[in-house]
Amino acid sequence: KYPNTQLINMYGITETTVHVTYKAITDHEIETNLSNIGRPIPTLTSYIFDAQRRLVPIGVVGELYVGGDGVARGYLNREELTAERFVANPYKPEERLYRSGDLARRLPSGEMEYFGRIDHQVKIRGHRIELGEIETQLLRHEQIREATVLAQDDEQGQKFLCAYFISDGELTVSELRAHIGSELPVYMIPSYFVKLERIPLTANGKIDRKALPKPEGGVDSGTAYVAPRTELEAELAQIWQDTLGCGQVGVLDDFFALGGHSLKAMSLIT
Repeated sequence: KYPNTQLINMYGITETTVHVTYKAITDHEIETNLSNIGRPIPTLTSYIFDAQRRLVPIGVVGELYVGGDGVARGYLNREELTAERFVANPYKPEERLYRSGDLARRLPSGEMEYFGRIDHQVKIRGHRIELGEIETQLLRHEQIREATVLAQDDEQGQKFLCAYFISDGELTVSELRAHIGSELPVYMIPSYFVKLERIPLTANGKIDRKALPKPEGGVDSGTAYVAPRTELEAELAQIWQDTLGCGQVGVLDDFFALGGHSLKAMSLIT
């Protein structure tokens, strides 16, 4: 409608007063759903570090640090917090950096892709997982318009991943698992997928994670239901239902597509 209008995505942080990066948005960004935040504005610098504050290679997710003219002096009367968040640049000691707490990775073009907050990083069954990476992969599906992934606790206190999404059509668990598994390892495939009409937001427009519903079986598994045909199959189906918390299990169902994982498999065997 307005072909001469240019859209600019600007990533900003209050403590760096205030914009850090800029990126001109084209049809490519809109089609790929890539959260490209671009490059730093001329008066600021950016670094992506690992936990030991070493630069990570291109394509590897790390924490984004910001330097340059916009970096504030600190938090008023909060010396401990200031020391934690405003640090010396390990490569240029004379430069002060702000530790953003945001996850990003450098793209081959030199631009950066944003992956969300570092406190959305979770550890499940020994694996450290960036929820933003799973969300990004979900958004690459042509039918998915919005997506968020949450780590939740089951009845035994074990963490599992649940994906919430808004899509233009009906998608099965099998399709979604295959789509995520084409780019990410098995341990990053959510146990549950929940289709929503809308994703709840807080008053300031951020995703209200506390308002997301508990999964109740997710979406259609994509497998036709075949009822147990023998007493043994009926007993096995009941054990699966008890272990997985499912309302109904058919003889053709896949243990992992129903939310199973290695620890639940051990419970199943027991």
